[in-house]
Amino acid sequence: MKDIGTKISKTLIPGSVLSCADNTGAKTLMIINRIGKGGQRKGRYSRAGIGDIVIASVKSGTPQYVKKKVRVVIIRQKHPIRRPNGLRVRFEDNAGILITETNLPVGTEVKGAMAREVVQRYIKLAGIASRVMKGSHKGKEGKVVRVDLRKGFVYLDTIKRKNSKGKELEVPIHVSNLYITSLNLSDKLRAAKIKSMQTVK
Repeated sequence: MKDIGTKISKTLIPGSVLSCADNTGAKTLMIINRIGKGGQRKGRYSRAGIGDIVIASVKSGTPQYVKKKVRVVIIRQKHPIRRPNGLRVRFEDNAGILITETNLPVGTEVKGAMAREVVQRYIKLAGIASRVMKGSHKGKEGKVVRVDLRKGFVYLDTIKRKNSKGKELEVPIHVSNLYITSLNLSDKLRAAKIKSMQTVK
């Protein structure tokens, strides 16, 4: 798993309740257990925080999801996290979104903020339409056309610049400056994975 440098206090345990921040139809989630329990002490609850993947039970929502087990990535938490620059960040709720076995979103929209640490860790979440939230291109929207997995940059079809010869070049945007707005379902593999996730009993 990619090291993001941010110190995340893992305060969510089995039984903790999350708000579902996507448009799948699930509303309230209860954590059952965290996936990948490395470093857990014997006899203690597995704890999770922003960026962790958990198995959860849907407590409320549409009949399609209620009482079903789902994979969820935590995108917000109330307890503060500390970033490498010393800044402490906290959110107003504990929230997550449903994902597939390949860590792709099941829904097509994310409601509210998503911690940038989530996108840094699971850069596949940046492979959808996005809005730039910070920097000189703030407010611009576009479709992701290329992803640099090593450096953590994405390239949008609407943001380009011209070089000295007048040739248009793509402008790299760091994933931490993007806000996910909608999922591109033209990828047949992605669409099939989402469909299979939605039909699991």
